[in-house]
Amino acid sequence: MSAMREAIEQMRRDVHATNSRPALYTESPSSPPVPCSVRVHRANATHGGLQGTSAHYSEREEEDVKLRFDLREVPTPKRGATVVFSATEGYSIDRREVDDIGFVYCPAIEMTEAELAGLPVPSVP
Repeated sequence: MSAMREAIEQMRRDVHATNSRPALYTESPSSPPVPCSVRVHRANATHGGLQGTSAHYSEREEEDVKLRFDLREVPTPKRGATVVFSATEGYSIDRREVDDIGFVYCPAIEMTEAELAGLPVPSVP
């Protein structure tokens, strides 16, 4: 591995260690939960506009959520897997984006409290 790539990877690990939160990753109801650290990224995005116009027909603002995984902890995040932070906060993975030097973003859908009921929750000291 080149020195530049190693430096970038180390910087990303430092940022992840500082800004991530403990979570439990579960691929299916029958699989054991995997403790991991995950970062949640939220951004507002405009969807549904008509191409080539400035009239903003049928546009809507939505909050896009992406989860950032360290591939050493969760090597292959899967669509439909759940990531739970607490009894009131969790996400379902929508898809996996391209790996990026030891990390990957996964767009996710926020789960309701009813969907989170009964799922394992990480123990936070």
